[in-house]
Amino acid sequence: VCLLVTVIVRSMGRPHLRDALASLCQQDYTPLEVVVVDATGGRHPPLPDLPWRAGHEVRMVSQGRQLPRPQAADAGLLAARGEWLSFLDDDDQYDPDFVSAMVVQTALHPDCLLIYGSAKIIDENDQVKSVFGSPFNRALMYCGPLFYWQAALINRRVIDLGCRFDDTLPVCEDRDFLAQIAEHSAFAFVPVTATRYGLTTGTSGTTVGDNRHPERHIPFESRLRAKWAGSGLYHMRRAAQGCRIAVASYFRGDVDGALDQFKALLAEYPDDPNALHGVGRISLERGDASAALDPVRRAVELMPTVTEYRWTLANILHVLGEDEAAREAALIVAADPQFRDVAQALLRELPAPPPTSPPAKAPTPMSIR
Repeated sequence: VCLLVTVIVRSMGRPHLRDALASLCQQDYTPLEVVVVDATGGRHPPLPDLPWRAGHEVRMVSQGRQLPRPQAADAGLLAARGEWLSFLDDDDQYDPDFVSAMVVQTALHPDCLLIYGSAKIIDENDQVKSVFGSPFNRALMYCGPLFYWQAALINRRVIDLGCRFDDTLPVCEDRDFLAQIAEHSAFAFVPVTATRYGLTTGTSGTTVGDNRHPERHIPFESRLRAKWAGSGLYHMRRAAQGCRIAVASYFRGDVDGALDQFKALLAEYPDDPNALHGVGRISLERGDASAALDPVRRAVELMPTVTEYRWTLANILHVLGEDEAAREAALIVAADPQFRDVAQALLRELPAPPPTSPPAKAPTPMSIR
């Protein structure tokens, strides 16, 4: 039996809406319901005429007044009939297989209220700039987004659980909604990359949420963090305590126990930078620099200001013979007084960098006599 999926699109009637709806029109999955929420207060233009396939239904819902982002999202949530729901902003798009690929994943995670994939970030030239999406980590989700919610499918059971959009958050309302869902269920990070996220076109036509002016998010980001400070602090402290236990095992000489504890912590809190560094450090000390590279490099990506992570990375790169990369890392480490001496010692041990060719001398202008 094919499950009904509803895609909710909050719209201010911008020209981008046609592209978003066209990407839904091209979905290879049925049955599919598309709910367009008129957030304009009745000034929304007619929906574009698109070749919807059999099994696709599109309809507009309106409350007869202009709707802020949270209220528009709630209107779509309560109007949806699907077993699984997603929210697509009117300036973003899906690849044709987004819904079908995600529905396959729902069967693999039947107990999850939310599954999510990665999103392709599109620049002003319609080119893929990067891909965004990280494993679910309760200690990190309150510090910043782990994924774009457009890349998620949400089970409609969240409605009965009382999850709603907070009117006091005209920005960050999506992350607050996700935090509510996380109180009831872990999220599953699935191998689907079929969402196209527009980096420069703004957020649903609002002014306060425009992606081109991230400073406007600051007061709402602060309000969101304050709201979830308790849950965030609990998980951050729990992760930190797990790392302290692993480090204590290491210094007692129980290196196997420390490694097992770091790995167990990563199973519960994927991408915890301290645990990643611990796994990498132990792998390096055991002579397996190749196994050490990825976790330590990821720790540096997550927390680039932690000098100890970069110092371990420099040593890994040195062992692997990647001298230029090791030199670059060691030069950054040497700026920290606590690590300056060991970093300079490593720099002296590295082969001298290849001489740079002097710039070509400009020819003497020809004079006319």
